[in-house]
Amino acid sequence: MNPVIAALAQYGFLVSFVLAAVVWLRLPRGSKWELLAIGIVGSLLCLAFIKVGGALYYHPRPFVTSHVEPLFPHVADNGFPSDHTVLTMFVALCVLYYSRRWGLVLVAVSLVAAVARVLAHVHSPLDIAGAVTMAALAAVLAHALVTRLARHVRRPVRPGREAPG
Repeated sequence: MNPVIAALAQYGFLVSFVLAAVVWLRLPRGSKWELLAIGIVGSLLCLAFIKVGGALYYHPRPFVTSHVEPLFPHVADNGFPSDHTVLTMFVALCVLYYSRRWGLVLVAVSLVAAVARVLAHVHSPLDIAGAVTMAALAAVLAHALVTRLARHVRRPVRPGREAPG
C-alpha cells in the first residue's frame, strides 16, 4: 500500500493537469481564453500566497518532528503550505466554474493527493488546510477579476457613442 500512497502523493498533480486539459479542450473558444486568463492570474496569486504564507509561518514536516521515515525522499524544509495541494485545488476550483462534474472530480483528486501527502509523512493536516484556503482565495479572486475585466472589454458600444481607441 505504501508505494500507492507514495505515487499518489508525488504524481497526483499530473492527473489534475491531464483532466483539466481535457476539460479546457472541450470548452467553447471564449471560455477557453477566460479559463486560461483565470489560470494565469490565479497562479500568480497562488505563488504569492505560498511565498507569504511560508514566510509568515514555519511548520516542520511530520517526518522531522515525528522522527519517521517519509515514504519517499524529501527535503526537511518548511511544510506550510502544501504546494501540491495549492496547485491541484486551484486547478480543480477553476474548472469547477466551467464544469461542475469535472470540477468535483478534480476536487476529489486533489483531496486524495493531499491525504496521500499526509500519509506519506511529508505534510500535516494544517499544511493541507492552509493550502486549500490559499487555493480557494486565489480562485475566487482570479475569477472575479478576470470575469469583471472580460465583461468590461465585451461591453457593447451604445448608439451615438464612438468605440474607444
